[in-house]
Amino acid sequence: DDQWGLAVCNVLLARTLFDLGDPAAAGFARTGVDHARRAADRHVLGIALTQIAQIAIAADDAAAAASAASEALDLQERIGYTEGIVSALHVLGTAHRLSGDLDAARRHHRRALGLASRIGHAAAMCEAVEDLAHDEVVDRPDVAALLLRATRAERDRRGLPLRQRDAHELADLERML
Repeated sequence: DDQWGLAVCNVLLARTLFDLGDPAAAGFARTGVDHARRAADRHVLGIALTQIAQIAIAADDAAAAASAASEALDLQERIGYTEGIVSALHVLGTAHRLSGDLDAARRHHRRALGLASRIGHAAAMCEAVEDLAHDEVVDRPDVAALLLRATRAERDRRGLPLRQRDAHELADLERML
């Protein structure tokens, strides 16, 4: 009957399954959201909703991703959890890019970069710069290429690996340039 514990376990399992490409991730993420709502834990709920948004992006469902990420952002802002805000902004910006709203995508990704920089979160800074490269690839491919070179150098310098899914996406992006 530990709603908080069930929420955390389901969200972590969903994240692991998502990283492995397992379609069961969505069910565990939804269950995690349900338990987090019952536990009334805004922090875990925000993380769970961000996971839901990431899964929606992978399924090319920009509307569902934006909805979940917006709620996650609101929750994380209310509790002042900067890393959660950065994560929600990353996903919200990606959802806007997926829907074709590049201005909104850039706004969210720039804000994520600023917050990540403020707290010194190097991996989140790299991710935000990579997001901005994605945002620029169509209109300014030269800028996108410059951003990718900079983040690759920073990741190498700091020993910051990419998740497998992100590595594939960046490789696809680099082929477009």
